[in-house]
Amino acid sequence: MTLPPLQIEVGNHTIAIYSDTDQKVDHTLTYLKEGLEHNEALVLITADITKDAVRGRMTREWGVDVEELEERGDIVLQTPDEWYFRDGRPNWRRTDAMFLALQKDAIGRGRSGLRGAGDTRLFFEKGYVTDLIDYESSLERRFSISFTPLCTYSKADFDKLSSDQVRRLRECHYHFAVT
Repeated sequence: MTLPPLQIEVGNHTIAIYSDTDQKVDHTLTYLKEGLEHNEALVLITADITKDAVRGRMTREWGVDVEELEERGDIVLQTPDEWYFRDGRPNWRRTDAMFLALQKDAIGRGRSGLRGAGDTRLFFEKGYVTDLIDYESSLERRFSISFTPLCTYSKADFDKLSSDQVRRLRECHYHFAVT
C-alpha cells in the first residue's frame, strides 16, 4: 500500500498500519523521499531498521549524500529510545519541543517544513500504549505549522488496541490506512 503523494498534504497527521515490516520500511522511506523532493527536512524514528541501514538505502536509492544532509540537519535519524525514551519513559513536552525545534530550524535554513515518520512498536514493548494513545489524541488531525507526520504501527500491535483506542486514533489522524 502506498498513499498517493497528493493525498499527503503539508500538515496532515497520518497513521499507517502494516502487516509486513519490510513494507512498512519501504513505504516510510518512499514517504520521506517525497518530503525531501518537496524541500522538507526529515526526521525518522525507527526500530525496524538500523540507522546505518537507512543511510545505506538513502544513499543507494535516493542518490543523496546522507552524511552531509545529517550534518546540516536536513535528515535526523533516531531510534525510539533516543527520541521518545531518553529518560526511560516518554516525555511528551520534550517530544513536542524537539519536533517544533526541528521544524523551526528547517524553516530557518530555507526548507519548506518538516516531514517525519515515527515507529510506535517500542510503546507496545515497553508498556506505554495508554500514554501513546493519549499523546496521539492530543495532536491535531492537521497541523497549522509545516509539519507532516506519519505514525507507523504494526498490525499485530494495532490489533491489541481496544475499540475505544482505535476510535481515538481515527479521530486524531487526517488519513488512516491499513495494509
